[in-house]
Amino acid sequence: MPTYSFDRETFVIEEFDQAKPFSSFLPGMAGLKGIPMWTFYVNRGQAVSSFGIRDKNSPIMEFSPANITYKQVSANGFRTFIKIQGKDGIYEPFQSFQPDPAAHRVMRISQNELSIQESHSNKGLNTTVSYFHLPGEDFAALVREAEITNISGTAAALEILDGMPEILPYGVENGGYKEVGNLLRSWMEVGNMENGIPFYKVRSSTHDEAEVSEVSSGHFYLSFSREGAHHSPIVDFELVFGGNTSLSHPEGFAGMSVDEMLQRPQYAVNKVPCGFTGLSSILEPGRSVKIYTLIGHVNDIRKINDRTERLCSFEYMERKRKEAAALTRTLTDDIDTRTAFPLFDEYCRQSYLDNFLRGGYPFIFDNGNEGAVVHLYSRKHGDLERDYNFFSLAPEYYSQGNGNFRDMNQNRRNDVFFHPMVGSFNVRMFL
Repeated sequence: MPTYSFDRETFVIEEFDQAKPFSSFLPGMAGLKGIPMWTFYVNRGQAVSSFGIRDKNSPIMEFSPANITYKQVSANGFRTFIKIQGKDGIYEPFQSFQPDPAAHRVMRISQNELSIQESHSNKGLNTTVSYFHLPGEDFAALVREAEITNISGTAAALEILDGMPEILPYGVENGGYKEVGNLLRSWMEVGNMENGIPFYKVRSSTHDEAEVSEVSSGHFYLSFSREGAHHSPIVDFELVFGGNTSLSHPEGFAGMSVDEMLQRPQYAVNKVPCGFTGLSSILEPGRSVKIYTLIGHVNDIRKINDRTERLCSFEYMERKRKEAAALTRTLTDDIDTRTAFPLFDEYCRQSYLDNFLRGGYPFIFDNGNEGAVVHLYSRKHGDLERDYNFFSLAPEYYSQGNGNFRDMNQNRRNDVFFHPMVGSFNVRMFL
């Protein structure tokens, strides 16, 4: 049975996959000079169920309403496949197609980070996956860290595939994919494979119009497990799943080693591509292997190619993780509350964060006269349970999004108490 607890700044759900289903999202903040993206998650599968750039029309992982996501995330979301030498079959952490009493699963929710963990006593492995948005860069990316630890008493020889079974190339709109996805495959392609960093986009505009335009922006997939060296991922889903179009079992991986798969030719044109990082590792008891993956959007893939060495750094990733955590923590220091109940203190912070995400956080820009108030980080609530709302997060510095007039006024009541100078300015403007 699931249990709920609070550990300092983190909400903890034991056996989260057995709890009542719920949906939520990462705040979608990348700092004043960062490019935000949107990410939704649920307490099923490996949690993250959809993410992308700007709005639903630029998904990287397909957006679906909550009731559909609960059914599909275990197949269409992130997946991890592990072969253990000396043991039959393929082990897939976080899957719930049937009860597994040997698996203990925990979800940890922080303000600007999400992590899940599975300890499997029979397999002798502990798998931890963490997600956060990359702050303070001129491109948007979701960072995924997958760490696999040997908790048995003997060495374990592993072959691992970790990634996404479907990545929607840039230029494919979410609604269009649901309606005519089979047709849209004809425009899909993956480039930049010679540099080991796949670039997913359509070859040209897909609308039925007389004028055809080139699509130059795209989504990228960069993965590494060793300092300074990245992995060339698998982008052809048929190599991983073979003829299993249900994606329920990686038949290709079952019949080949990782090295064999990486040597096979890949055909990722006119089909929905994937993104899987493959590696082999021998883990002594207590030892771990980490896989960092950045999946995001860029207007020119050379921007990522030129920074590969800097991005493929454990130190860089840990620094960015701390920067992401400090971003929301610093902004919610406005409501720093100290009582005998730490849970209440964090509830105040989270409520304040949720409110200013709807109305925007006020920044005063001095123009040498009276100044101007700009509310940044705002967006309309368009989560999986409010699928009727069309949200938008501008992929630009000093980002702000769309919103209902009523919602913004309702949520900017924060300003009257926490930012009285801004609040009085807003009142004068309103009157």
